[in-house]
Amino acid sequence: MGKPYQRVLLKLSGEALMGSLAYGIDPAIVDAIAQEIAGVVEQGIQLAIVVGGGNIFRGVKGASAGMDRATAIASWMPCSTTPAISWAIASTIAGS
Repeated sequence: MGKPYQRVLLKLSGEALMGSLAYGIDPAIVDAIAQEIAGVVEQGIQLAIVVGGGNIFRGVKGASAGMDRATAIASWMPCSTTPAISWAIASTIAGS
């Protein structure tokens, strides 16, 4: 039986990476996700990953604390966390 899909876009919620932590990245969760990702890639499926940053900063919370959403400060700050979270996942996958 062939692969059901050749390419997959995976959106990972930053909050899902927290596990039971109140903030940040739970290494055990990242390790489990990295193993799942590696398994998909080993099947020859191309995988693109989009990572959220809600585990580091929530734009809604920033706006409620007085940050100006009109200038997108509260909305764009989570985007700046995405590269760091992506590096954490990539380094975990590389170490698997």
